[in-house]
Amino acid sequence: EALRVFEENSREIDLVLLDLSMPRLSGRETFTALKTTKEDLPILLCSGYPVNIDEFSAETGFRPHGLIQKPFDIRTLGNIVREAMEGRVLTETVVSG
Repeated sequence: EALRVFEENSREIDLVLLDLSMPRLSGRETFTALKTTKEDLPILLCSGYPVNIDEFSAETGFRPHGLIQKPFDIRTLGNIVREAMEGRVLTETVVSG
Protein backbone atom coordinates (compact mmCIF):
# COMPACT_ATOMS: atom_id res chain seq x y z
CA GLU A 1 0.00 0.00 0.00
CA ALA A 2 2.85 2.42 0.83
CA LEU A 3 4.38 1.89 -2.61
CA ARG A 4 1.03 2.54 -4.28
CA VAL A 5 0.54 5.75 -2.29
CA PHE A 6 4.07 6.82 -3.19
CA GLU A 7 3.55 6.14 -6.89
CA GLU A 8 0.31 8.13 -6.90
CA ASN A 9 1.81 11.07 -4.95
CA SER A 10 5.56 10.97 -5.64
CA ARG A 11 5.71 14.64 -6.68
CA GLU A 12 4.28 15.75 -3.33
CA ILE A 13 6.39 13.45 -1.12
CA ASP A 14 9.68 15.01 0.00
CA LEU A 15 10.72 12.49 2.64
CA VAL A 16 9.75 9.01 3.84
CA LEU A 17 9.88 7.72 7.41
CA LEU A 18 10.01 3.96 6.96
CA ASP A 19 9.59 1.40 9.72
CA LEU A 20 11.63 -1.70 8.95
CA SER A 21 9.08 -4.08 10.49
CA MET A 22 6.08 -4.28 8.19
CA PRO A 23 3.50 -6.98 7.53
CA ARG A 24 3.93 -7.82 3.81
CA LEU A 25 7.04 -6.43 2.16
CA SER A 26 10.01 -6.06 4.44
CA GLY A 27 11.33 -2.60 5.19
CA ARG A 28 14.41 -3.47 3.14
CA GLU A 29 12.28 -4.42 0.13
CA THR A 30 10.18 -1.27 0.44
CA PHE A 31 13.31 0.89 0.88
CA THR A 32 14.89 -0.61 -2.25
CA ALA A 33 11.71 -0.16 -4.29
CA LEU A 34 11.40 3.49 -3.22
CA LYS A 35 15.07 4.27 -3.94
CA THR A 36 14.90 2.48 -7.31
CA THR A 37 11.92 4.67 -8.23
CA LYS A 38 13.37 7.96 -6.90
CA GLU A 39 17.03 7.62 -5.91
CA ASP A 40 17.35 11.12 -4.42
CA LEU A 41 14.37 10.64 -2.08
CA PRO A 42 15.44 11.10 1.55
CA ILE A 43 14.40 8.02 3.52
CA LEU A 44 14.71 7.77 7.29
CA LEU A 45 14.62 4.29 8.76
CA CYS A 46 12.87 3.59 12.02
CA SER A 47 13.35 0.43 14.03
CA GLY A 48 13.00 -1.00 17.48
CA TYR A 49 15.71 -3.53 16.62
CA PRO A 50 19.44 -3.03 16.08
CA VAL A 51 20.32 -2.17 12.47
CA ASN A 52 23.82 -2.26 11.01
CA ILE A 53 23.72 0.57 8.45
CA ASP A 54 26.77 -0.66 6.54
CA GLU A 55 25.23 -4.12 6.09
CA PHE A 56 21.85 -2.58 5.25
CA SER A 57 23.45 -0.33 2.61
CA ALA A 58 25.45 -3.19 1.10
CA GLU A 59 22.33 -5.36 0.94
CA THR A 60 20.07 -2.71 -0.64
CA GLY A 61 22.62 -0.80 -2.69
CA PHE A 62 21.50 2.50 -1.16
CA ARG A 63 22.35 4.37 2.03
CA PRO A 64 19.48 5.77 4.11
CA HIS A 65 19.54 9.42 5.13
CA GLY A 66 19.05 8.48 8.75
CA LEU A 67 18.11 5.85 11.28
CA ILE A 68 16.08 6.59 14.35
CA GLN A 69 15.88 3.94 17.03
CA LYS A 70 12.59 3.37 18.91
CA PRO A 71 11.59 4.66 21.33
CA PHE A 72 12.37 8.24 20.34
CA ASP A 73 11.06 11.65 21.26
CA ILE A 74 9.54 14.21 18.89
CA ARG A 75 12.51 16.59 19.20
CA THR A 76 14.92 13.87 18.04
CA LEU A 77 12.62 13.02 15.14
CA GLY A 78 12.41 16.70 14.18
CA ASN A 79 16.21 17.02 14.20
CA ILE A 80 16.77 13.98 12.02
CA VAL A 81 14.04 15.06 9.57
CA ARG A 82 15.60 18.51 9.28
CA GLU A 83 19.05 17.04 8.64
CA ALA A 84 17.69 14.73 5.96
CA MET A 85 15.81 17.57 4.27
CA GLU A 86 19.03 19.60 4.25
CA GLY A 87 20.64 16.78 2.29
CA ARG A 88 22.78 15.30 5.01
CA VAL A 89 23.31 11.56 4.69
CA LEU A 90 23.69 9.26 7.67
CA THR A 91 27.24 9.10 8.94
CA GLU A 92 26.55 7.67 12.39
CA THR A 93 25.14 4.21 12.96
CA VAL A 94 22.16 5.14 15.13
CA VAL A 95 20.28 8.21 16.25
CA SER A 96 18.17 7.62 19.32
CA GLY A 97 16.00 9.67 21.63
